[in-house]
Amino acid sequence: MATGHLTGGMVNPALTIALMATKKISVLQGVFYTVAQFLGAVLGAALLYGLTPSQIRGALGATTVGSGLNAGQAFGLELFLTCILVFTIFAATDPGKELRGYDIPLSIGVCVFICHMCGIPFTGCSMNPARSFGPALISNIWKDHWVYWAGPIPGGIIAAFLYEYVFSSSKTGVSPS
Repeated sequence: MATGHLTGGMVNPALTIALMATKKISVLQGVFYTVAQFLGAVLGAALLYGLTPSQIRGALGATTVGSGLNAGQAFGLELFLTCILVFTIFAATDPGKELRGYDIPLSIGVCVFICHMCGIPFTGCSMNPARSFGPALISNIWKDHWVYWAGPIPGGIIAAFLYEYVFSSSKTGVSPS
């Protein structure tokens, strides 16, 4: 909500790529957003690294596959959780639903909260390649890092196409009441 009026709330490359895939933003816009998202993630992680005392820094919030899970399972969870998030964002911002005020950020925030409560113990619940990249780069933790790109990006694209071509208010003919 804090920067939505400037960026549309674009902080996740998985969402940005989904928006490009469905032609809601141009490729040029998508590239600029994605570069800014990754730069912001690295800057944020570097700032956190610099401000956190070394004795409590730990892994600096790096997302890692939980014990008892293999990378393939983590990939599936990241894909599924990101799919839920991007589907929710598309649904919340569907112009045909006429949501206003706090309806949009609240619905997205509740989705993020629920996904995190389910996913954090297993994968760290990234759902955002930039969010995983910043801490990985600054703390040099790359084990199974591919999971946090290969899961969220197709998960976002699947959700975008599913919403746009099956569930969108313009496709279902459902108008707000």
